[in-house]
Amino acid sequence: MKHYLRIYKRLFILNFSMLTAYRGNFVNYLISGSIWGVFSILSMVLITANVTEVLGWKRHEILVLTGVSQIVMGIQHMFFSSNFERFPLYIQQGKLDSYLLKPVDAQVLVSVWLIRIISFSRLIIAGAFLGYLIIAYKLPVTIWTILGFIPLIICSVIILYSIWLMVTTLTIWFTRLSNIPEVLYSISAVMRFPPEVYREVTFFLFFFLFPLLLIGATPAKQLLGQLTATSLGITLLFAVVLLVVSRKFWLFALRSYTSASS
Repeated sequence: MKHYLRIYKRLFILNFSMLTAYRGNFVNYLISGSIWGVFSILSMVLITANVTEVLGWKRHEILVLTGVSQIVMGIQHMFFSSNFERFPLYIQQGKLDSYLLKPVDAQVLVSVWLIRIISFSRLIIAGAFLGYLIIAYKLPVTIWTILGFIPLIICSVIILYSIWLMVTTLTIWFTRLSNIPEVLYSISAVMRFPPEVYREVTFFLFFFLFPLLLIGATPAKQLLGQLTATSLGITLLFAVVLLVVSRKFWLFALRSYTSASS
């Protein structure tokens, strides 16, 4: 574990140096990331402007869900998204070989080699928005609520990471699917909405979307004081199962990988 922490520290320093090497790019990335974070929240504020309740969710509860979803997606953008965006290119150009030959687990390197540090601005914006909602609507948030909220956010990130890993890994077999990251971005947007919105869809589609619906809803219910033992257990179960399954799926897929030299 200490070995991986040292590696991650060096990667973080390297990515920070690359980000700040050109101040113009740093400012542009900061502004664009902040604008996108504000737009994601503002769009939901405008959508629910004339709404008091949707399928049992009050307006402020939907906004809390939006803020939580932005935190999860911000963490995903910061640590993993850039790596998944490049993974299809690694397969097409044979660059995955260099990761497989290093004395470090290839899945770890492929997942965290690039760190989009600038996405931290989205976390700050989402956190400030949640803080405003807690104060404005006098939500019953205590230190114990926050202590329970943080592990649920971690579970949500694990679920989202596992799904992205499994879907992106498909490019080992289907090398032409270079647009998979864009599809994943679109699909991940469903976590911004209450799960009840999708109850009328087909069972197959709902079964596919269900883990994504847990990502935002479970931590949001924790902040709102509405979390049940059933929701907690299901979220923890999905986090563990998907993490294990994604790992095994990755190892299975590597058996079919054709290196650049073969």
